[in-house]
Amino acid sequence: MKGLETLKRSREFDSAYSHGSKWHASAFVLFYRPFKEKKVGFTVSKKVGNAVKRNFAKRRLRALYQQYSSYLKEGVLVIVAKAPLLELEFDLLERDFIHAAKKLKILNEKV
Repeated sequence: MKGLETLKRSREFDSAYSHGSKWHASAFVLFYRPFKEKKVGFTVSKKVGNAVKRNFAKRRLRALYQQYSSYLKEGVLVIVAKAPLLELEFDLLERDFIHAAKKLKILNEKV
């Protein structure tokens, strides 16, 4: 992903899972932990589907994050996909993302 700082190590993900705050949406779970720079990680397990479906889910999550990354606070954000992500329309996915970000208080501006 060009221009995005992504999480690469397991301990970075684990830190967000154990010490961060989380919000469950219908299609994903957001984990957020304050940090001095913006980093993002995407997790899609085999429960979501085969490799084609998992890659599709990651592409949708990346597009969603890139669209709203300028509005988000500095920190580590991990987005874990759930199976309904594949069937949900993108505008409903956006609405869920904005709602989850507001609940975690990570939006800088009104969206």
